[in-house]
Amino acid sequence: MNQQMEITETAQLEKLIDLKSEAYKLESAQELAIFACNSPHQLHRYFQAISWQRNKLNKIEIIAVSGVSMVEKNAPIVRFLIKLIKVALSFEKKNQPLLFTPEVIKKDNELKAQWDEFLPPYCQWLPYAKNDETEAGLIVFHEQPVTTDCHKLFVPLSETFEHVWYGFPENRKKQFGLIARFTRSSLQKVLLLAIIIAVLMIPVRESALAPASVVATKPIIVSSSITGVIKDIHVPPNDFVKKGDLLVSLDADKLASDLDIAKKELTSAKTELLIASQRSFNQEDARADVNLLQSKVDGAELNVQRAQSLLDRSRIYAEQDGLAIYTDKYEFLGQSVSIGQRIMLLADINAVEIDIYMPVGDTIDFNVNDEVLLFLNTDPAKPIKAKLRQTSYEPRNRDNGDYVFHMKAQFDSSEYKGRIGWAGTAKVYSSSKVSLFMYLFRRPISTARRFLGV
Repeated sequence: MNQQMEITETAQLEKLIDLKSEAYKLESAQELAIFACNSPHQLHRYFQAISWQRNKLNKIEIIAVSGVSMVEKNAPIVRFLIKLIKVALSFEKKNQPLLFTPEVIKKDNELKAQWDEFLPPYCQWLPYAKNDETEAGLIVFHEQPVTTDCHKLFVPLSETFEHVWYGFPENRKKQFGLIARFTRSSLQKVLLLAIIIAVLMIPVRESALAPASVVATKPIIVSSSITGVIKDIHVPPNDFVKKGDLLVSLDADKLASDLDIAKKELTSAKTELLIASQRSFNQEDARADVNLLQSKVDGAELNVQRAQSLLDRSRIYAEQDGLAIYTDKYEFLGQSVSIGQRIMLLADINAVEIDIYMPVGDTIDFNVNDEVLLFLNTDPAKPIKAKLRQTSYEPRNRDNGDYVFHMKAQFDSSEYKGRIGWAGTAKVYSSSKVSLFMYLFRRPISTARRFLGV
């Protein structure tokens, strides 16, 4: 390096004022870092200047080096400088401008040897401090001992750099960041880690979300007791009906014809029996025919009763007051139904519960009487309390292809009158507790295990 150039005190002060003025014109922290590393050369010659800062993760990083266009983060000298800055931040007067040499590094012989290898032995520590915290700064290395006059020139200039540095929006936000405040030292980092671990070990109730809907508690299945073709449905979908109302009519033409034939056969059998009975008074052989014709009459009467019963069953009536639940009348008209095939449901609108379809992947340890909160799509801000009434052990395949466990829950308030068909999301709480860590990361861990096959 060339010998330091001597300039008059007046010229130095003028140059100092110019540099301060230029610093206030800079528009970013990176521009200031480069300016701070190179511009002080105009005041006093030095070997190397380095600008550093704490990043958003509270890590020390070198952002500019005098005479270098780009900083290589993995270079040995950069790693050395980061270690040296950490040592300087441990000084009692770390927030004040200081002069020091490798002699201050007493316990780390390796770091001291690196200093002797990379840089000259005289160092100026010029921190940018605010609220007793150092967020950035400038380090200047000299080949000759730093004079008092030189130090007095650099200190006010670094104070200007400090003021400009904290004037940038990104540095104002970073200065008051919570992460940066709580991770200043190794002890603080250990304490923060211990707090995080303690929080993650807090026991909490496990819960899971699942689609849910309001359904009737014990609906009556309206089905056909005979095989036939639906001729008409007499109530609209989701209409309220009363006990005894006609719900469904089957095509009864053949049944009416069968009844008419059975009645005619009965009349004929009775006529034959009457004639045989009259003949039996005069003819002994006619008495034997009376018993046979009586059996024929009895059989004909049974046929009439059977035909009448089938005709009566072709008309289906409501067994109780309730809501007739089915989709569309015209999906059933003209369709053939077999014995026991469901046509609609007849539900009591005052007896409702919750149907829950819990995805297999979300299932946890649920038990009867576990707490349930129902968030209806019609009013999601007001959860409705319920208790789990029934759980299932075997999953079922829904129409969309998902495998779910079907569960039922009853409302806590017997006075609640939810509308049948309302849908929403049920949050089911398990009675057992797990750590907050498992509550937050159960799904990611399960997904990772399935992916890795362990």
